[in-house]
Amino acid sequence: TEFKALGLFSFCNAREDVQKLFDFVYSKRTITAENINRKLAFQFIYPFQPYKEQQLRYVMSFATVCLEEFMAYDEWKSNKEQHQLALINNMNHKNLNKFAAQEIQKVAQQLTRQQLRNSNFYLQSYQLANEQYTLQSKNKRFENFKLQEVSDYLHCYAISEILKHACIAISIQQVS
Repeated sequence: TEFKALGLFSFCNAREDVQKLFDFVYSKRTITAENINRKLAFQFIYPFQPYKEQQLRYVMSFATVCLEEFMAYDEWKSNKEQHQLALINNMNHKNLNKFAAQEIQKVAQQLTRQQLRNSNFYLQSYQLANEQYTLQSKNKRFENFKLQEVSDYLHCYAISEILKHACIAISIQQVS
C-alpha cells in the first residue's frame, strides 16, 4: 500500500494489526458507512476471532498515534532548516563538538546567502546562534559567546511576528 511505500510502518509501527487496519481502509475505493463497517474491519484484521469492540478500539487508537507520528515526522522532514537545527542540537547533546561546529558553519553560510529576511530567517538565526552558544559554552575558556547576537535575533524574530500579526489585524479590520 501507499503507507508501506512511504515507510510509515518501518519506524512508527511495530503492530501487524495496525498495518492490517490501514490495508483494510486503503483497499476501499471510496469510504462509506457500508464498506467501512467496524465489524468488517475487525473481521479483516482478525479473521478467526469473534468481534470485540474494545480490541478494535485499541487498534484504532494505535493507528491514530501512528498516523500522527508519521504526519509530524513528514512535516519535520520537509523542513530542511529545522532538520539541520535538530541535527546540530543532537550533536551538541552527544558532545560531537567537531561535527556540530562544522554543521553550524554550513548552516550559517546558507543563512547568509538567503535573500529573504522574514521572521523565519530570524527564528532560524536565533536557533543557530543559540546552538553555537551551547557548543562554545562547553569550553569555559572561550570568551566571545556573542550573547548579544543571540538576543538580537530573538528580538528581531519577535518584532517581525508582532508586525505581521498587526498587519493581519489591520487588514481584517479594513475588510469588516
